[in-house]
Amino acid sequence: MAQRKIEQALRDLKSDRPPTVEKAAQLLMKLAPGLSRFEETLRERLNDPSVRVRSLVVRALGDLPAAKRHQAQGVGTIKAKATNLGGHSVEVNIYSEYTVWNLKEPLAHVLGTTAANLTLITAQELGNKPCGTPLEDSWVLGEIGFQADFEVTVIVLSEAASQSANADIDLLIQQLDDANDDCKIKAIQALAKSAVNDHERIVEPLLRCLMLAQEPGHWTVPAQSKRVELEAAQLLCHLAPQAVTNILLRRLRHEEDRIRAIQRIEATESKEGRKRGIGKRVDIDAEWKWLLQLAGLLVPVARHDPRTTEILPSLLIECLSRSSPWIRKEAMNIIGELDADDPRIVEALIQLMSHEKREDVLISAVKALKQQPSEDPRIVESITRCIDEFSQKSHANLRNVAAEALREIEVSFCSRGLDMPAALVAQIAKRSADQSVLPEDEIPESWDS
Repeated sequence: MAQRKIEQALRDLKSDRPPTVEKAAQLLMKLAPGLSRFEETLRERLNDPSVRVRSLVVRALGDLPAAKRHQAQGVGTIKAKATNLGGHSVEVNIYSEYTVWNLKEPLAHVLGTTAANLTLITAQELGNKPCGTPLEDSWVLGEIGFQADFEVTVIVLSEAASQSANADIDLLIQQLDDANDDCKIKAIQALAKSAVNDHERIVEPLLRCLMLAQEPGHWTVPAQSKRVELEAAQLLCHLAPQAVTNILLRRLRHEEDRIRAIQRIEATESKEGRKRGIGKRVDIDAEWKWLLQLAGLLVPVARHDPRTTEILPSLLIECLSRSSPWIRKEAMNIIGELDADDPRIVEALIQLMSHEKREDVLISAVKALKQQPSEDPRIVESITRCIDEFSQKSHANLRNVAAEALREIEVSFCSRGLDMPAALVAQIAKRSADQSVLPEDEIPESWDS
């Protein structure tokens, strides 16, 4: 029964209908991920004229290594046992239609190496092959007499042998040059999954993809090109943080200049702006959101880089004045992570809190403001306002966050031996007075010493 399903899925994998291809790939991924015909068909369809089919195939190739490693026991599977020279044994479930290479892949994962770095030798007679025969990668297990519980010996070669090319990774790298951005995104996501042990080979193609995602000088950046850039940058932040830092810093500087230029032109509605290709109004909030996404990738890997603290403050301050609550909150989240002592940021946060009414935005503002190293007394006054003016029960979360922030600021002043601002002294006195009249079981936890 399982074999018939597999054969039908292999035929459906060649269908012209993307839903049929997707269903077939999912079934084969579950039943027989190591089947060579499955992988070969996926590779053939990488050049399919259908963008959707190409995207499905790229995603399947990315999921394939994990599916092979976790092949479940089912009808038609056989259990193979492999023992290394140290006596350690592992068992994997395979189909007789698998090749020796397909057997190596799950074994390599368990042993912490690559399939190319393994040699399998028969530990007993196998058909007409005597014990100790090396197994060639292209041999089909069923054709050479491989049966359930057959045992092989695994030899791990020198690490130099593990550097041989992996065809699947090469194919995914080629897809980074696909004309369709969605296919590029799927290829990047697939590389993140399948190239776990081969980072060096994918860094350069990803850097090239990142730099070519959008050429300088264009007035608008297509949404899909932005997604390609974000996916590539996110993966590179883990693989090559220094290289991606330089690219993101240049990108942020260029994009901020471009967006400000668009704002000036739209504000004046000049003829020059129309001549330069701005035929319709640009969604400025969407552009700032895009910049914040890039900044959010940059800060964790380059928060101490002086170029980061030079470029980001003006961008973040501008975002604090945008109408979108998401933009204001995200800007404040980044400010909280940024290692920058900039009075302009403190001033912008204080101004925002003086008129902001949304509780979620105010919570983000309090968290960002308490991280600032400034001793400006208005910081305490702004946070205190959240406790005094938002006294309704529905704002309990905001008041708790503000009270905790004041406690942290108090500790900071005491630890540095500094005089506390009058507003903080008043707040401490009020807290002590309130605490003295409350029954013990009603004292808020945030007031406990």
